[in-house]
Parts: sequence; structure tokens; C-alpha cells
Amino acid sequence: MALILEEEKKESNTFAFIAIAVVAVGFAVGAYLLFFSPAPLVGEILPPSIQTISTISNVKLDVSPIIGSQAYRNLNTSSTLGTPLVGQTGKSNPFIK
Repeated sequence: MALILEEEKKESNTFAFIAIAVVAVGFAVGAYLLFFSPAPLVGEILPPSIQTISTISNVKLDVSPIIGSQAYRNLNTSSTLGTPLVGQTGKSNPFIK
């Protein structure tokens, strides 16, 4: 009876190597695009019609004529619950029945 002792040859897993290489290349491309590529200008991204929003956003609104108007003063609150009182905020310890 003869015993044959030989080491098993390890097969190189090419699929795993290719998958790891694709993931590494993906991370490298993502890092380049995120950190090193030049940022596009806003004028190239947004059309001119949307760029006028920045001029609208700089308009200052004076609310004193609105608050001082008679129509604003005639408005009523229609809440049926009323204003909450300090004593109605809940139990101090929710685990006590």
C-alpha cells in the first residue's frame, strides 16, 4: 500500500481578481471625479432663465404694510384646541400609570 503525498495546486481565481480590479478602478475614477476634476461653472449647468432666480432672491420684502393692514388685523385663529397650558405637557414619568 503506497501513500501518495503531493501538495494540491491552488488555482488562481481569475474572476475574483477581475472583480477586485473593476471595483478598484471604479473607486479610482470616482475619487478623480470627486476630488481632482475641475468643477463645472454654474453658467454651464443652469440655463439663463434659472439664473435670474438669484436676482429675485436678493429682493428685500417689507412686511410692515402687510402686518399693519386692516385685512390682516381682521384675521382670526380658528383653532378649536386653544392654546396649550403649561400643566398639560404630559406625565413627568411615562412609566408610572
